[in-house]
Amino acid sequence: VYCGVDHWINTEATWTAVQARLNPGQALEVHYEDLIRSPEQVLTRICEFAGADFAPSMLEYDQKTSYSKPDPRKVDQWRRKLTPREIGLVESKLGASLTSRGYVPSGHPPVPSTKLTDLALRLQSKQKVWGHRFANFGLVDPIMETLARRMHLSSLARSAQERIEQKFIARL
Repeated sequence: VYCGVDHWINTEATWTAVQARLNPGQALEVHYEDLIRSPEQVLTRICEFAGADFAPSMLEYDQKTSYSKPDPRKVDQWRRKLTPREIGLVESKLGASLTSRGYVPSGHPPVPSTKLTDLALRLQSKQKVWGHRFANFGLVDPIMETLARRMHLSSLARSAQERIEQKFIARL
């Protein structure tokens, strides 16, 4: 989670830069949590913004696809699954961007990260990511795709990535 926050921070920084170039009324901000908790209400707002009519059938995608509807109970699962220390590390890393985007801090004390803590958390994240990749796609293709990509062997990387994607699709 700690390393995933970097993606959120970068995305929010990009969005802030884009917003500065837009005229008022050219953008609609939607919080994921609101969309999951109140899909009809938020989707109606999105449709109005886009100049489209809302249709209840828009929310029946689970009947026609392999996708299931998100579970609203999972929106706040981080509050149950993360330790107070992990929450403090994440919120400390997010700083003011948490509240500037309309989120309420947890109330746990901030935990500033040291270089050693940051390194340990990044290594732990890499270990989990690679463990997940190996468990789902075997050893050879993930390693081959990464090495080939880094060595600029595009056809070898593409071949390994295609096999990974085939395994992924087979699991759907």
